[in-house]
Amino acid sequence: MGPEDREWWREGRRQQGHNASWDNFSAKPDPKGNNVLRIQRPLKLSTTPAYLPLPSQPLLDSPENSGVRRILLILGVVTLAALIVAGFLVV
Repeated sequence: MGPEDREWWREGRRQQGHNASWDNFSAKPDPKGNNVLRIQRPLKLSTTPAYLPLPSQPLLDSPENSGVRRILLILGVVTLAALIVAGFLVV
């Protein structure tokens, strides 16, 4: 339906007595409608915006993890040396 068809359809509706919805709009309150139902919504909780960076978490530099890091480093070096020796033995 092109713009010409829409305008033709609106003109036909106007001739039948149907005005556009914005013609019936009024910003003034209706004197009969004083009992308007208001929906009580809960207050919005304040949250930090998603675009703010989170504070960094020092996982590896903490004193509790220094012993674990040494053990993992030693195990990694021993495993690497074992793989190199096994590679020479296979060839």
